[in-house]
Amino acid sequence: MFITTDLAVRWATQCRAAQPAEWARRLRFVRVFARYRSATDPRTQIPPTGLLPYCARRAEPYIYNDDEINRLLQAAGQLCSPAGLRAHTLT
Repeated sequence: MFITTDLAVRWATQCRAAQPAEWARRLRFVRVFARYRSATDPRTQIPPTGLLPYCARRAEPYIYNDDEINRLLQAAGQLCSPAGLRAHTLT
């Protein structure tokens, strides 16, 4: 069996529940493998870069205010664990 660009794209996007970033990641894996396979099977196509472009957008940072930090630390201090250290490692 050999890899075609069409087959690679269909495989990369077969999970419709996945995010486009996952599709692009899967296609990158196929591209690396296809490059390897093309050395032994000239029918193998290496999918071009940018076929499933995805540019990750960085989440906007959230700055906690003093009250929120105090409430988080209080809640962490209430956590229990069998060894009794969990609350101390989170505060």
